[in-house]
Amino acid sequence: MAVRLEGAIKRYIAEKSADRKPYTFPLDQGEEKPPAGSTLLIGDTGVVYRWTGNEWWPQSPEGRAVEVAALGQQGNLRTRAARGNRGSEFR
Repeated sequence: MAVRLEGAIKRYIAEKSADRKPYTFPLDQGEEKPPAGSTLLIGDTGVVYRWTGNEWWPQSPEGRAVEVAALGQQGNLRTRAARGNRGSEFR
């Protein structure tokens, strides 16, 4: 089997932990199931969930650092890393 890039993964951001996660009961009309591997960042807690194809699972703090970078803070993290503070912003 050849390796291929999957470009359909979705990244969701919820402002509050009380917000309904995508594709959970009750479903919105016409709501589509997210592709497996999609992520959901909860803004007020910083917790990142990954969609397994059937349910949302919280990620480890190490995985969270990677997901936050992928969700739009690349420039900020690169600046800190260039100063020698690798990883300290997530402790």
